[in-house]
Amino acid sequence: MDMLPGVQESIQTINERSDFFTVFGFLITILFIPRVFITFVAQAEFFNKDYLACSPNNTVDSENESLRRRCYAVFATLWPPHYHWFMQLGLTIGVLICFHFPSLWSIKHKKNISKNVERGYLVQTAIRAIIETCFIFSQGFLYGFDVATKFICLEDNEHIPCDVLRVNGKVAMLVTMFVISIVVLCVHLADVIHGIKKLKENDGPLLPVTGVPTRLKFNCERPPDPVEDIFRCENYTLLENKLEEQNVVVLTGPSGSGKTQLALLYAKKFINENNESKCFCFNSPSPEDLLVDVEKLIDQCKLNIHTDGEMHEEKNSRMAKKVWRLLIRIRDEVKEDNQKTLFVFDNATFETACIIKEVFLKVSSFIVIITTSENDKFIEGFEGLRMDVKGYTKKDVDVLALCQYDQFKDDMQCLAEKLDFLPLGIHAACQYMIESNSLNVRDLLAQLDKYGDPLTGLFQESYKKANEYCNNDNAKLLFNIVVTLSLDPIPFDLLDWTIRVTSYREREDHIHESDITQKREHLLGEIKKFHLGTVEIRGSENKMLRMHNIPRSAIQKIWTEDERIKYFREMLLILDDQVDKDTRDKKDFLFFLKVIPHVKHALKSDFSGAQSQAVGIKILQISLQDKLHYMYTQTRLISYFRESESEAKELCYSLIDLKEEVKDIEKDWKYNDITSQKFIKKRAELINSKVKLLEIPRDFLKELVCIRRLNSDDVECLKRKMNSDNEEKSSKNKSDNVELLSSTTIKEGMELKPQSTLAPNGYLTETNYDELVQRGAAISLEIMKKVFLLEFMANILYTHGRMYFYKNKNKGEEANIYEHDLRLAYELSCIIQKQHGINIVMLLLAERTGFLYIDVDSNNKERIKHATERYKKLLVEKGEYYEKGLLKIVPREDAYHQTRCQKQLFNCYLAAVTEAATAEKAAKEAEEEAYIHIEKQWTNNNGYKEAKKLLRSLENNDKADAYIKFGDLEMTLSEFGKKHLDKAIVDYKKTLKLEEAKSHSSRKGGRIIKAISGITEALYKRKNEGDWKRAKKYANRAIEICTTERMEKDTKEKLQGILDSMHSP
Repeated sequence: MDMLPGVQESIQTINERSDFFTVFGFLITILFIPRVFITFVAQAEFFNKDYLACSPNNTVDSENESLRRRCYAVFATLWPPHYHWFMQLGLTIGVLICFHFPSLWSIKHKKNISKNVERGYLVQTAIRAIIETCFIFSQGFLYGFDVATKFICLEDNEHIPCDVLRVNGKVAMLVTMFVISIVVLCVHLADVIHGIKKLKENDGPLLPVTGVPTRLKFNCERPPDPVEDIFRCENYTLLENKLEEQNVVVLTGPSGSGKTQLALLYAKKFINENNESKCFCFNSPSPEDLLVDVEKLIDQCKLNIHTDGEMHEEKNSRMAKKVWRLLIRIRDEVKEDNQKTLFVFDNATFETACIIKEVFLKVSSFIVIITTSENDKFIEGFEGLRMDVKGYTKKDVDVLALCQYDQFKDDMQCLAEKLDFLPLGIHAACQYMIESNSLNVRDLLAQLDKYGDPLTGLFQESYKKANEYCNNDNAKLLFNIVVTLSLDPIPFDLLDWTIRVTSYREREDHIHESDITQKREHLLGEIKKFHLGTVEIRGSENKMLRMHNIPRSAIQKIWTEDERIKYFREMLLILDDQVDKDTRDKKDFLFFLKVIPHVKHALKSDFSGAQSQAVGIKILQISLQDKLHYMYTQTRLISYFRESESEAKELCYSLIDLKEEVKDIEKDWKYNDITSQKFIKKRAELINSKVKLLEIPRDFLKELVCIRRLNSDDVECLKRKMNSDNEEKSSKNKSDNVELLSSTTIKEGMELKPQSTLAPNGYLTETNYDELVQRGAAISLEIMKKVFLLEFMANILYTHGRMYFYKNKNKGEEANIYEHDLRLAYELSCIIQKQHGINIVMLLLAERTGFLYIDVDSNNKERIKHATERYKKLLVEKGEYYEKGLLKIVPREDAYHQTRCQKQLFNCYLAAVTEAATAEKAAKEAEEEAYIHIEKQWTNNNGYKEAKKLLRSLENNDKADAYIKFGDLEMTLSEFGKKHLDKAIVDYKKTLKLEEAKSHSSRKGGRIIKAISGITEALYKRKNEGDWKRAKKYANRAIEICTTERMEKDTKEKLQGILDSMHSP
């Protein structure tokens, strides 16, 4: 069993390296090896004149040799077996070459002929099968399977006896080649049958190489299917006719009129007719929201569009202009495929629709459907594009009654008229009557007369009916929390977490995945049954719930103010947990894009009626605002937001009423250096004094500290702490020969079972937290009440300060603000340590992965020296660091901490060498002898030696980056001698070797490109014999990777410039 992963990885590697073969084709290729080997052995050892011994009567030796050649020619004929086999192999290889190279050229130059390549593969396979058949029959006819041991040679009327040597070997050769040829023929036939079946059923790509473009170009999310009960009504016919005449249509009409379902029904037809085309549904109404879906499209379709650092020139532009430019680039990129593309923009605002129209109107390769509820605005500028969707016609209602709701057909027109012929209302009303058993249309109409708006009344009654099916208060709470979320699709993992949280609130300590699935299916069943929402399926791994607007609004109107506050507060807590930075993988890109709209919606929620909970709710909203900022960094959307102040930080200052005092400090500060130690200390003291005046409610403190999600690292850290605590107590009891102080202590110790009560990605409860406090793995609530707000502010400042690294390390005022926030977060952490004796995580992180990074990059000797000393101390740090009350990091036991410090210490050493060389060069640039001095300093510098020594302890992944940095250093020194170029090439090649040793899926494309680019530049500068030829080879390889992977655009342009300069005279 242990061998299985290795075997699977080997098979995967084979598949990756045999792109132009099926599995059968690869087997055939493997079988070439024994056939070629047998053919060469046959020629050298079996089928030649040396293995025919003739015995003439009267000849001298020279005549005997001549006679043996003539006799062998008669014996072997003019066409011996190995000639036959050479020709057989040559023809099959020739056919293979005639297919491979034209196909390779076609794929490389992005010709849209993937199906032709697959058909060509089948043709060449069939031709090779025919060749094999012919040679199998010809071998049997010419040679058979019997070789005589004696041969009589007739020469000058003399019969000369000859002995045939190695007869058994010759027979074995003939039989083996015959059997192999039959096996190869069978595999060929299997390959042909498999290929025909694959093409006929259109079941994915036949060859891996024809599947790669599909994965790169067409793997974006398909729009979800329309609801099951939709049919091709008159509005759908009008939409089809309109799209035959123009490429952009705006569907207007009231909510519930079926605009979205019409668009999705058309999208389904489009996908069926254009299997390889792009089709994408955008769910974001405003230009700012649209960025989220645009980023998702770019990521999924692998479009060659990079947003990082490309919006500097648009700092003061309106968001609409930024979105317009981005859509233009997407349009131009997608147009290159020369295929029809369908985009559905659902629930768009007028501003968004204007941008879309300007970008896509009259671009024939695009079909664009826009749905909107802002009907009155779409008049001027949208003449001819607008299509009013007012719901079903009377004819549609008759068809619906006949096909789906036969029991209500007599009164169906009355019901439709009451509900303004809106499809959503009609379907929901029919389902409500079915669930109510004895209720008929007239009874329902009478019931709806009590409401001012019949549609609102219908969904409020449906809500009450759905609540009756909820078997407990927990299910009702879950239902209501879902209603508070945004109208955007709700991912299933967010639903599942909501179920888990509400279950823990009900003291269900051990909820299994099967229970979660069962509860989710029950919830979805009720929502779909009463037409409160739909389930969108966009691939097997991408399922989401989408609530309808009218039911959602109707349900919220029926709540009391206290219920509304309760449900929205629960929603804030759940979102705060779900997007927690520690429990989410930083690369969880698509999840962030899905959940951003819900976080933004939560931040806009009205809590004006919650005066008694105002502080707690503000803290929750600030926390979510901070996490929204974090998600913007992880999804690259931060590049569109150029403000150096974060809303979370400003809200924090507002919460403690600090803004005016901050302005006074900045005004009076004579040094005007917001990153100086004195300035930071003064501001930290002010914040601390303000925080003491504010009291956080105890119930919110419990919610935020005692009840939250745990990841696997948290659990392992807590278990280690509790186990060590048990060992200490045990050894103490043995040495003192006494029992524990009280039976209560014994009982508490016996009840705590961290292995069972603390599960990775599980839920921490108040009971767990109290037990952890007793074991020294958590901080008591009394102390946390004093610490929480200050720690909270340090977290907010740290998150914002880290923007320094996401905005290309901008220099100047913006960079100073980020550095200021990192240093202030550290100073606030120091205050907590001094006043309460607690090391919070920010005390470690703000320094380790914060301002010390900036010091290393400063090119300042003193700052680099300080960073070096600090990283050395952090490597042997023995403290324990807490986050929100829980033990989080024990540096001496934390592998990530050790690796991070070692890596940064390595960078410190190199930064010191770079700074020394740069300073020396600047001081003595004009002196020739300075070159030798600099070079000696470079190679003899302690930092250089220490870096080399530390390199041995780094893991391969970090080692690959380290070799690139060494290569960059050698390139910097290359003006002092070509030997540094030699060293640079060696270092870059080491990186390349480390990456190529990994499986294909584990390789880092960016790292490989950097290494190849470095080798290219070094060879270009060195100019030894053959260097430019090799440089061209490396440059073309890097450019090909950049093009295929659609990355490193700047590097690609740089390499193209080097190629052009080498080609120029």
